[in-house]
Amino acid sequence: MRTRINPSLLSLFLLTSTLMLGGCPKEQSTSASAEQEPVVKPSRFHGATAKFVDELCSLKAYTHTVDDSGAAVVYEELSFAEDGSFSASTSIRLGEEPFTCTESGTWAIDDDRADSNKSAAITLEMTTTNCAGRSAPSSFRIRAQLQGDEIQLSDI
Repeated sequence: MRTRINPSLLSLFLLTSTLMLGGCPKEQSTSASAEQEPVVKPSRFHGATAKFVDELCSLKAYTHTVDDSGAAVVYEELSFAEDGSFSASTSIRLGEEPFTCTESGTWAIDDDRADSNKSAAITLEMTTTNCAGRSAPSSFRIRAQLQGDEIQLSDI
């Protein structure tokens, strides 16, 4: 005896099997991927302050002595980054022999406004140090003046 299969059921079975095995075509993802260009955030600074920050981050400051009780702490080379961080090649001077080390942290322009496109009061927050006798965090204020191809720093 032969069993007869209903053609409608057979069609339904074949359609269901095809969908389960092959599935529907997937849509292309429109989300951001590593291959796409990163979106540049607009600067929070404008006018003279934006010009000051651009130049500040492209220059370096040299041999600025930081107030510290005891030994002389000299930022031999200090650079600022647009993300609000700074790094400094530092030396601790005890007598005649300097000890080299590094310090880094964050910087902010006072009130987010430069005095001009060449000068601003800046607060530095040193958050990392490997300098003997120094401890983080520590903050201090300086005046940064852009002169030629370097930054002149003075204590405030």
